[in-house]
Amino acid sequence: MLRHVGRYELGELIGTGGMGQVWAGRDPELGRHVAIKLIQPREGSTSSEAGVRIARFRREAQIMAQLAHPGVPQIYDIVPDPAGGERLYIVMQRLYGSSLKDICGAFGRLPLSWTACLGVHLCSVLTHTGSVPLVHRDLKPANIMVTDGGLAMVLDFGIAALLDGDNTTLTPTGRPVGTPRYMSPEQALAGEVTPRSDLYALGCVLYELITGQPPFTQDNVPSLLYHHVHEPAVPVRERRPEAGRELDRLVRDLLAKRPEDRPASAQEVIGRLVPFLPRQGNPSVDAKAAEGWPQGLSPLVHPGPAWFTAPSAGGVIPALDADRLREADALFEQKEYARALALYQKRVSELAAQGAEGGPEGLKLRGQIAYCLMKLGEVVEALEAFETLLKAAGETFSPTDPFLLTTRRRHGMLLHSAGRLSEAFHVLVALYPDLLRTVGAESPETNRVRAALNRLRRQLRPGK
Repeated sequence: MLRHVGRYELGELIGTGGMGQVWAGRDPELGRHVAIKLIQPREGSTSSEAGVRIARFRREAQIMAQLAHPGVPQIYDIVPDPAGGERLYIVMQRLYGSSLKDICGAFGRLPLSWTACLGVHLCSVLTHTGSVPLVHRDLKPANIMVTDGGLAMVLDFGIAALLDGDNTTLTPTGRPVGTPRYMSPEQALAGEVTPRSDLYALGCVLYELITGQPPFTQDNVPSLLYHHVHEPAVPVRERRPEAGRELDRLVRDLLAKRPEDRPASAQEVIGRLVPFLPRQGNPSVDAKAAEGWPQGLSPLVHPGPAWFTAPSAGGVIPALDADRLREADALFEQKEYARALALYQKRVSELAAQGAEGGPEGLKLRGQIAYCLMKLGEVVEALEAFETLLKAAGETFSPTDPFLLTTRRRHGMLLHSAGRLSEAFHVLVALYPDLLRTVGAESPETNRVRAALNRLRRQLRPGK
């Protein structure tokens, strides 16, 4: 029998974080999958300690709700303990992917281009948090997820520090706050934090991705903190010579002991990472081989040109088109089709205003729109979207282009499920030889179309 938290169905345990457990869940009213983060008092804690812990948890949700950025999970709801106890639940966006900690454990040193790409993703988030203004204070591989859609997400704002507004102290004062291996010198000294404190942690993360280990690896906390405050890290070029002088200098600047000696902003770091990014699109097989790309490591979403512009007055990168598309693609991968649909439609409207909706980008977005409509059960609208798309796309793509093959297959399958059998047969029988020539007789796509044609032949047989 399903357990419930408010209106939400509670599924399996999917992880634990610094503040509690994370469960899979589902919102039956909106028909979407969610993650539900649970906080409960630690065993043996006093009522006062439990109250502070709950307050920190609620504050984390309130902070994350302010961060409208595709690199930060969205917050949907806060649910008090249904039993009236000291538990609290945050309902948030469900993510699918791997933690950066697990990726580091699996692959060790990462390709330099992949590392630079991830660095730009993180700097985009830090540019946004800096505009709040907010300091994360615990940026580390365990708090970074790489989604299956190739997007880096920053998690766990439980000890973040707001630099204005309500600065109520909910974390211990007079002692370091954060994770020692990734802690800035000012945090180690329990001093004042600024956005440049997060840049130091970013330097620790990049150092680990490049060299395969954090800058300091002492096995006790006092020694770790001493090294962060007083000792320089071994240069990355000594551990990995191909990193080169400029990347070595960037990491060294990020790891400067004094905040004023670090880069002025995350936006500056983005500009310094640009030369190390992969070419636009997924790396080619040859490029991957040349860099020793580990088998099984997926590419990240490539940062577009708008990521590299100066921040606006509010401190947020004026690259909402790119960010919106990254968010839409991530939502699409997570099967949150209604939210993805709205973002795709907005982008197509923008392209239409520029007279560019008939270009390759606009056509592919229209394909995503049609598929979202289909998955949402809007059969009439989806069929109309597929049919108008196919008429327009035929002038841009060849019939055997992968995008057009997929669109033709989805159109035919939707006609079949809508009961328009003759039309479905006509579409799929024309598609089948193109699939044979392009992807082969045993591909999943060909097998699905072959099975559908066999069913249609039986259904269309006279006397049926």
